[in-house]
Amino acid sequence: MPERRAAQPPSEWPRTKTPLGPEPAPETWPEADVKDALAECHRLLGDTRFDFKPLAPIRKGVCGAPAPIQLKYINDVPRVEMRPAPTLTCPLADALDRWLTEVVQPRAKDLLDANVIRLVNLAAYDCRPRYNNPSARMSYHAWAQAIDIAEFVTAKGEHINVLEHWNANDERAQFLRDVHDGGCKIFGTVLGPEANEAHKNHFHVDMAKRRRTAFCE
Repeated sequence: MPERRAAQPPSEWPRTKTPLGPEPAPETWPEADVKDALAECHRLLGDTRFDFKPLAPIRKGVCGAPAPIQLKYINDVPRVEMRPAPTLTCPLADALDRWLTEVVQPRAKDLLDANVIRLVNLAAYDCRPRYNNPSARMSYHAWAQAIDIAEFVTAKGEHINVLEHWNANDERAQFLRDVHDGGCKIFGTVLGPEANEAHKNHFHVDMAKRRRTAFCE
């Protein structure tokens, strides 16, 4: 029998005008997405629970949000300031309110004998991958669905700092550990100093959707 020869590739592969890989994200949000997000904001935030500034839709490649807000205050009793005012989504603002009401304020009253009146954040919306690593997945910060909390300030003027007090072995440390653990029932992800070196000075909380329980470290 004659010897069979392997098929040879063509001298030049056919070219296509369509680039390989997924289609690029649209430059603007579809009108329906913006409308739905605004309706969700109205449902979640109401008229008086929050002091915020509505922002124009953000779209930067795959990053952004159709109805972001700049959150200044959460108007429960007591009123809680967000400093600096972060850019985030309405569902995240609603989750922060729940965290304060159900976890942070009760533990502050029990352990610190004062209410929390300010949350100090390091970052909210930021179009970047996780840990700023180009080979990693996109962070939830890229969709304004994450915030990094570095400090809690009480009505007595006490500053409870994640970096300084996580291992203080006193009521401040107990407060930080309790509010970290309590956040796991509200957020999709809660990361703190025991997660890794990158989180030694803050709590990262985000709105990741999990099948069962939150990812907490």
